[in-house]
Amino acid sequence: TVQTLVLLVLPDFLSEAAEELVIVLDMVQGGARINASAAQVAVVVAANDDSVAFDQPALTVTEGEDAVLSITRVGHALGAVTVEYRVVGGTADRNIDFTSAATGSVQLGANAMSTTIRIPIIDDTAAEGDETFTVEITAIAAGGNAVVGAPSTAIVTIASNDGASGVFGFADASTTVRTIPEGSSHTFVVARNLTDIFGTGIGLVPATLAWEVVSLGNTLRDPATE
Repeated sequence: TVQTLVLLVLPDFLSEAAEELVIVLDMVQGGARINASAAQVAVVVAANDDSVAFDQPALTVTEGEDAVLSITRVGHALGAVTVEYRVVGGTADRNIDFTSAATGSVQLGANAMSTTIRIPIIDDTAAEGDETFTVEITAIAAGGNAVVGAPSTAIVTIASNDGASGVFGFADASTTVRTIPEGSSHTFVVARNLTDIFGTGIGLVPATLAWEVVSLGNTLRDPATE
C-alpha cells in the first residue's frame, strides 16, 4: 500500500539563498520495519525573494534629456529576473512632455544587480511650470526569483525652462527718472510680460516679486521718514 506525505513550504518575503531539509522515516510501529536505503529524502527550497526596487523615489530632469531611473536588486541575484513597470502621466502628458509606452519591462540577467529605465523628455516650446509623471514597478514576471521592494514608485519632475513666470519690469521703462514733489505720492506700475523665450505669449505660473527703496548717492536719509 501507498500513503502520501504532504510538505507545505510556506511563502515569505525574505531574500534568502536555497535552503535544505531532510524528511526521515522513523519510529515505525505494528511490527513493520524501515528500509534503511529508502528512509530519508532531501528537499531543497529554491532560492527566491530577492528585493527589486528603485534607487530613489524621485528624480528631476530638464526638457530635452532622458529620465534615467535606476533599479537595484538586493539579494543573491540567482537567475534572470524580468521587472514589469508602468508609466502614469500626471501634470506631464505622454507623447507631449515625455515619450513612453504605458507599460514596459526591463531584465536583470543572472548575477546582475542593477538596470535602468530610460524615458526621453520632449523639449517643447510651451510656457509651463514644473510637471510630473510617475513610474511604478508593478510585478516580477512569472518564474523570477524576486519580489517588488520599496520604493516601487518613482516620481519624475520635469523642471520648467520655458519662461512660464514671465518677465517683470516697470510698465514705462523709457522713463527711468520720476520727479515727485514732497507731500505727494506716485503710483508705479509693474508689468509682467507673459511672452516666453519662444514668443508663445502664454503665461501659466503664479509669481511673486519683491521690491525695495535704495538711496542714490546717500541723498535719501531715511526712506521711512522721507
